[in-house]
Amino acid sequence: MADSSIAGSAAAAAQGVSTASTGPAAAAPALVAGMPLLTDGEGQQYVDLGNNRRAVIVRRRGTVAIDIREYYLDAASNSMKPGKKGVYMNLEQFSKLIENVPLIDAELARL
Repeated sequence: MADSSIAGSAAAAAQGVSTASTGPAAAAPALVAGMPLLTDGEGQQYVDLGNNRRAVIVRRRGTVAIDIREYYLDAASNSMKPGKKGVYMNLEQFSKLIENVPLIDAELARL
């Protein structure tokens, strides 16, 4: 289970992502502690979560968000495409999730 230091460093990284004008390159490694940050064909950075799932750092219209989604292999283009199953969070929502990781971990430990 994640400890509060992991949650704290992830929340700090998420806050760093929101203020970075050129991208979260410096903050991203703390955000994905122990997982390599990859780049897809469109230049979006993501973490491979396994089982065709990704956490993608999305940059659009001057905003940054996190998209955790299942991907599928598109036979026509032979590339991975986002599916319908997933959740899209702005940085405020993502930070709130990270802040609550210790509560979630505590509840999971009780199960």
